[in-house]
Amino acid sequence: MLDYKPVLFLPGVIRAIVDEGKPDTYVLGSSLKFDMGYVGRSDTCARVRLSAHNHLYRFDYFIYKYARDGKETFLFECEAITCSYCVGHRFSIVIS
Repeated sequence: MLDYKPVLFLPGVIRAIVDEGKPDTYVLGSSLKFDMGYVGRSDTCARVRLSAHNHLYRFDYFIYKYARDGKETFLFECEAITCSYCVGHRFSIVIS
């Protein structure tokens, strides 16, 4: 499960903590209690995807989980979506 501490969703923070060239699944959210708002994945490079995300500045925080490949990012994305429905959230989904 994506149960990591939310970090600020800002380009400088993304470049500092997200490894280049690694696929990952991520969840964007707002507020310190992390209200989930968006689930996405990058099958190639999460740093590039997140740094230029069209929801940059719309959400305050993000959590992420590295994956070995595109298949694993898909599985993690499904897990995040399933978990969100368990707690009653509905949000947008994007694949890059």
